[in-house]
Amino acid sequence: MGITSLFAIVLTLMLGGNAGNELLDYIPSDAYWQSKGVELNADAIMAELNATADAERAGGGNQVKQLMAIRTLGELHAAEAVQTLKSLATSDQPFVGDYATRAVATIQAGDRGEDANLAPQTQPADDLSSLHPLPADTGLIAQLRLPSRGPVDIDKMFGPASVLGSIVTEMDGDQPDPKSMVIQQAIKLTERIGNVRIDCVTLALSNDIGDHAGRVTILLHGQGDTAAIAQLLATDAGLVQADQDGTRVLHEPDRPGRPGPGSAVFFPSDALAVITGAAPGTVVSTEDIAKRLNRPADAQPLLSPQMQALVITVDKSGPVWAACLVNENYAKVPTVAAFDILMLSTARDADATTFRLLGTGHDEAAVEGAVQQVREAIDQAVLGITGKIQQMEAGGAGRNFGPDPAVMLPAMREVVSFLKSFKLSSDGTTATVDGTLPNDLINPMALMFMF
Repeated sequence: MGITSLFAIVLTLMLGGNAGNELLDYIPSDAYWQSKGVELNADAIMAELNATADAERAGGGNQVKQLMAIRTLGELHAAEAVQTLKSLATSDQPFVGDYATRAVATIQAGDRGEDANLAPQTQPADDLSSLHPLPADTGLIAQLRLPSRGPVDIDKMFGPASVLGSIVTEMDGDQPDPKSMVIQQAIKLTERIGNVRIDCVTLALSNDIGDHAGRVTILLHGQGDTAAIAQLLATDAGLVQADQDGTRVLHEPDRPGRPGPGSAVFFPSDALAVITGAAPGTVVSTEDIAKRLNRPADAQPLLSPQMQALVITVDKSGPVWAACLVNENYAKVPTVAAFDILMLSTARDADATTFRLLGTGHDEAAVEGAVQQVREAIDQAVLGITGKIQQMEAGGAGRNFGPDPAVMLPAMREVVSFLKSFKLSSDGTTATVDGTLPNDLINPMALMFMF
């Protein structure tokens, strides 16, 4: 398993809502200290923390070891470390203050330490400020906010009752343990780039998106050592690193017959990464994008007035929201053609995530027809998954390498129940789709059966 595979696993889990939003969340404390040959007790970990402080004063500190030591002292409820941790809570070094504050809260909370969680320090505001880097021709915006959840329960993730765990049981005994591979690759990655946190992911599509036109822009708000990340991308992914008007940029190497790169990654700061890609056969202008990113922070967003007004209207308080201005290009999708605008809002509690998709058009008959098309699509999805369930129950699926039916069947039945729970309605030129998704069903490997 390489670094690309690890990133794919981590991002999938984060998008599924089942995991933390930091790279260190995927490294159990015991596994980390075992890899360093350090005993897992308060005295040994305190000595490692003190050693990182000495190294920091000498100009060669180890960020990851320091953060892991702070976190581990909290997990060990090391009361003797509280004063040292409090002194670190005011540190201006990335992550250190948050980690130290959480560790102190965990120690003082005792058995309630798992609830001692803090909001990320760079979480974007609910206004238009987080959309500042988006281009003027943006027609669709979707944003996902990733709360800090703390370390991932790796054992549970790969346990026998999980989808990943059922896959592991099917693997040849001579193959490496996937759980250990994920942990070891995460440790190696942090040794190269340090810790990385993603607080918010924003996806934007241009108005002219299509097979041979348009662009996609992805904004990653968070925290990380972008110089180290850029070096890793240049070394491992073969990207070309350059400076564009003071902004670090990485792009694909030049190819014969193409006047420029088809995609690029920009790092305006250690708190923001911007990924942009063009349709096949077209290129991105790194110069134009750099100029857009280098505008003053208080400059007005470049989004059209109509898009700005729509974004302001959307309820952005939940973990996911989206807004779309439907134009003739987007209207090529049959179920979208009936609408002028589309808005998605969500709300999440301890048990479930509720969502509402709202569409407004100008033709009542067209809106009702679109709602009926969605109903039929949902019915077809239910029939398809139900058929797979019946096939697996009868033992006729021809089981090869893959998840254990004993694990997948309950998840697939829950997906069917989820789809059947959708409430679709139309009222004149307005249509709504309401649904509730149990949080324990937010599993990308189960949800793939919906498509």
